[in-house]
Amino acid sequence: MQPTRPNSARPRNLLWRSLPAATLLALASCQPAQRDADAIARFERGDYLTAYSLTINRTAIGPAQERQRAALIAGQSAHALGRHAEATRLLTPLIASPDLTVAGTARATLGMAAQDQGDHRAATEHFTRAATLLSGDDAQQAKARAQASARKAGLPAPTFAASRPPSGPNTQQQATGGTPSISVNDTPTAGSTQGRATTPTIGSGTPTARPASGALPDGPYTLQFGAFAQRSRAESVARQYASACARAGLPAPAIQAVRDDAGRSLFAVRSGVFRSRAVAESTLRQTGVTGVVLALAGQ
Repeated sequence: MQPTRPNSARPRNLLWRSLPAATLLALASCQPAQRDADAIARFERGDYLTAYSLTINRTAIGPAQERQRAALIAGQSAHALGRHAEATRLLTPLIASPDLTVAGTARATLGMAAQDQGDHRAATEHFTRAATLLSGDDAQQAKARAQASARKAGLPAPTFAASRPPSGPNTQQQATGGTPSISVNDTPTAGSTQGRATTPTIGSGTPTARPASGALPDGPYTLQFGAFAQRSRAESVARQYASACARAGLPAPAIQAVRDDAGRSLFAVRSGVFRSRAVAESTLRQTGVTGVVLALAGQ
């Protein structure tokens, strides 16, 4: 993405690039100060090291909006330089920014960094959330990248909450506390890797979540955190997600043998059984990690 010029009346559309070293530079909603202009110009010319050097010292001083702007430029420059650890350090705090464009751009850049490192599960999560924070073409690009990463990670195709409408250059939007969840349709699409369960139960003695008062049960549903060809990979993911499940009051993830639509044997990582999709989606948000709500009925 490219930034707004300091004297622009309206923000330009943010441009995604497809080169391996592609990066985003979006400051559409915060009207960059004049002292950022040189850093932005250097970035646009591909002089990422100078762009980084001009902004890194300002990430810890000045008003919050200026610190975030400097961190966004420095973080994106670090990503373009292949300094993924530094990019992550600078951009991760920005995903909580009240400015949705800053938060969404940080998310998208982190997603691109995760793609570069082959972590398509993390990339799916970042792009999915970026798609709801950004608007217009940028939201559509984030959705496309989320879907591509999900395929590579062996996750079902994500679905998305509505993207925000475009805003003016001086609009400061408050980010919501909710996390957009990734869910799937009850019936998997052809070629999906979500896997069908060989049995409708998950482990033994797993508690069943109760629906909200007055809600009619429409389940059962479970949370799935991926399906893998290698059991060792499934075991690794189960260990990785155990603490997140515990925080949400879920049992430790269980590994279940499943088959996908092509008949291939996979090992799914799942936790919990729910009587309603709404409760399952709410619990998934509480975990704070990427997963899908999977219908067990008829499996």
